[in-house]
Amino acid sequence: VFLTEGLRHALEAAEAGWDFKTLVIEESVREKDLVKKLLSLIAGQDCLLLEVNQDIMEGITKRDNAQNVVAVLKQRWN
Repeated sequence: VFLTEGLRHALEAAEAGWDFKTLVIEESVREKDLVKKLLSLIAGQDCLLLEVNQDIMEGITKRDNAQNVVAVLKQRWN
């Protein structure tokens, strides 16, 4: 598995058919159109969805001013 940060990267991965294992979104962006699009793209996957506050997101990413979306994706080996 590997980690990607940012809504744009997560959307690109979903559109390319990557297998999402975990998606962490900051609760403040849950209702944004692009986040809803991302969620609809991965709706059929066995993906753990976590909605967290900004402090938790900064703890996950280990940086201040963290991205609003973090995804754990399954590595492709072909």
